[in-house]
Amino acid sequence: MSCCSNAMMSKEDLFQDIFSITFQQQGLLRRALTHRSCRDGFEGNNERLEFLGDAVVGLVITEYLYNKTGLSEGAMAKIKSKAVGREIMAEITRQSGLFRCLYVGKSEEQRKTKMKNLYANVLEAVIGALFLEKGLDMTRDFIMKWWTPYLEKIFRGEYSDSKSELQEFLQKKGWELPEYRVISETGPDHDKEFVIDCIIQENALGRGIGKNKKSAEMDAASKALEQLRRSDE
Repeated sequence: MSCCSNAMMSKEDLFQDIFSITFQQQGLLRRALTHRSCRDGFEGNNERLEFLGDAVVGLVITEYLYNKTGLSEGAMAKIKSKAVGREIMAEITRQSGLFRCLYVGKSEEQRKTKMKNLYANVLEAVIGALFLEKGLDMTRDFIMKWWTPYLEKIFRGEYSDSKSELQEFLQKKGWELPEYRVISETGPDHDKEFVIDCIIQENALGRGIGKNKKSAEMDAASKALEQLRRSDE
């Protein structure tokens, strides 16, 4: 997953092989796969494409919910919030094999706390690049292929986010609900990074990082839940 690779197949070729999608604009694909930590990213990094891809995913999921369900605005908003969350995006990146195509610097690769965000971001960037290269129809097909199983789980009530799972776990123990405490907020408005601790019984059990408070809280809750479950074993 590092920036430089001596392998015969490039990350771009690997992506096209995995997804059976051919890019005419190879530089665009390279940029989509390149994290800002990659110093030899001669085509630039994927931050602007992330921004575009985030909007496209939101549009496609909203369009699907509007056309395929008779749900109220509030109900659609709750489902969309889960569907476009960092956890599902990171899972799709792992499940699809997209994580193998990411160009990322060694220092960033070693920061395990940020892997979920790295995976979610590259998926958004690839979707942004697909939109520019192939247009909305093909991008919609790509999104729905990977998101449909998760949407079905959400509809069946089988998919809950980490904050909800943590709350249920604590309630079963009779403990107080967690507090989410902002540790730092850095970066310009278009590229914020939040660091948030999940406080349970006055102890910081999980530290999350995200592009907004919600995703950082979700990351913190996931780590706190993992630690609590380990201690119960």
